[in-house]
Amino acid sequence: MKIHWLKRKGGLQLVLFFGGFACDENLLARVNIPSGCDVAMLYDYRDFDFEMPQFNYEHVSVIAWSFGVWVAEYWRDMIPENSDWTAINGSLYPVDDVRGIPQLVFEKTVENFDEAAKEKFFRRVCGGARQYEENRSLLSNRSAAALKAELEFLGKAFKSEHINDGRWETAVASSSDKIFPLENMKNAWGAAVSVADGEHLNLKAFDAAFAAADRRAGKIRAAFEKHMRDYEENAVVQREISDQLSELIEEHIPSKNVGNVLEIGCGTGFLTRALLPKIEYSHWWLNDLSEDMCRYAARHLHDNFDILAGDILSSMPDAKLDLIVSASCFQWIEDLEKLIGRIRDWSNPDSILAFSTFGESNFFQLRQLGIEGLKYYSLEETSEILKRAGYEVLHISEDRVDMVFDSPLDVLRHIKITGVNGGFAEFWTPAMAKQFSAQYEKHFNDGDSVTLTYHPVLVVAKKI
Repeated sequence: MKIHWLKRKGGLQLVLFFGGFACDENLLARVNIPSGCDVAMLYDYRDFDFEMPQFNYEHVSVIAWSFGVWVAEYWRDMIPENSDWTAINGSLYPVDDVRGIPQLVFEKTVENFDEAAKEKFFRRVCGGARQYEENRSLLSNRSAAALKAELEFLGKAFKSEHINDGRWETAVASSSDKIFPLENMKNAWGAAVSVADGEHLNLKAFDAAFAAADRRAGKIRAAFEKHMRDYEENAVVQREISDQLSELIEEHIPSKNVGNVLEIGCGTGFLTRALLPKIEYSHWWLNDLSEDMCRYAARHLHDNFDILAGDILSSMPDAKLDLIVSASCFQWIEDLEKLIGRIRDWSNPDSILAFSTFGESNFFQLRQLGIEGLKYYSLEETSEILKRAGYEVLHISEDRVDMVFDSPLDVLRHIKITGVNGGFAEFWTPAMAKQFSAQYEKHFNDGDSVTLTYHPVLVVAKKI
């Protein structure tokens, strides 16, 4: 089993497409891929020796075609629970006289599958010789022997692997399908199936499924925009930190004319906006896990920038850097020393690294209540990491900011909206929230209010 990424830009939504038998990555070459979605295709089911990757997306849409419907259901437990599922010309009973391909037809196909049978099968998939000539580049160029091995493996899997019937929001059957008979598809899906014009290889049905996923992505992007506005209204400390860091950067850079700038963990763009008037640059790279977040942060930049979405440890700009900045992000990095070493490798001599993070007293209230969070370094530990990596520390300082809230529930809302404490982003039942409120009120009440402590650390260093 293989996976091929047709698009991987760090968007908010992933379309996970399970191809059918005899598919390669070319199958979707003429499908309209939505701009707002990443797309990964799974295919080549000669084995299930495969580790499903972790999908860090707001939402996943599963689209499955032909035998891929059964395969997708087989892997359901490895796919986020809130995904939506669309089946096209396939069944959860792939070899079945009533709800799938008739048993004898499948057995004869496997038994006689050679190069001539492969061509005949492809013509049936496409709906005839003319359609096959139009679409043959979309079908697998693997040998008949390799495809026969895939059919044999799938046939054994259908018999030996029990799958539960999951919930599929949409099922589509083509009116002229010569592989899965229409009546059998109606039996398999009942009232849930809708009938579309076309053959077994139905590119219009593919386009419609992707368009539906794109509409869902649009709703997700709208929610994302609202979340970003809520974040900016509530992340008061992060905004102040970015302003302070930008002033420190301006003090320590040799001149306003800076060549290549990388911002790690740009978020909504607090530091981007604060730093923009203070430097002149030739090129700017914005990094965050989400491409949409990077574009949101870049909305005040000119055209001279690139987006570097994803884990910064996995990729760096294709140019040597003169200024590397980051605000309220480095506390999320599990191996800070490794990251700083990579930054040094990608930097010019005398380049400046400037970042803010948080110190050991950050959110001490939560830790005293037994809630684990991120790992925070002392000033000494941070300085030593930088020195070992080949940096001269030009500035390092710390501060304490006590945010005041009317109630512990307001603390919870602040943490949820700003996403500031790893390990704290969990589901809270009313009982849990009530218990948290009582304990927080007991230990951290200050008259008519409660406090939450931030411990910001600001650092400026130069590559030696």
